[in-house]
Amino acid sequence: MPLVYRSVRLIILNATNLTLTVASAETVLGEWTLDSPTRAKVAAIQPQSAATFATQSTTLQMPTEAFLRLTSVRGPVQICWSLPWIGTFALRCEAADGWLADEQIVGDDPAAITALLTLTLAATDR
Repeated sequence: MPLVYRSVRLIILNATNLTLTVASAETVLGEWTLDSPTRAKVAAIQPQSAATFATQSTTLQMPTEAFLRLTSVRGPVQICWSLPWIGTFALRCEAADGWLADEQIVGDDPAAITALLTLTLAATDR
């Protein structure tokens, strides 16, 4: 088992009644963890459920960076994250009008980040 220098575990909570289809998921730097659902080719995040996506870096001085594109009948949601070798974790969520994203980040260990991203719809779009 290789030594992991940086890791990110992103939990996406679909708090809507819509299915979120995984259109694409790619690592820019680093790799998906062995237990990440992208290795199992998760096709969707069902309504009122969650999925976990995890990336890691097993190379010294290499960050981990990835993106995920989700689609639904309410429009797309794109999520990008980056954990640099030096610097702070960044999580960005870009979504179509009507989507709300709430993030909570646990960074007790700056080399191993856990983030919860809750996706909901605005009250006028429910």
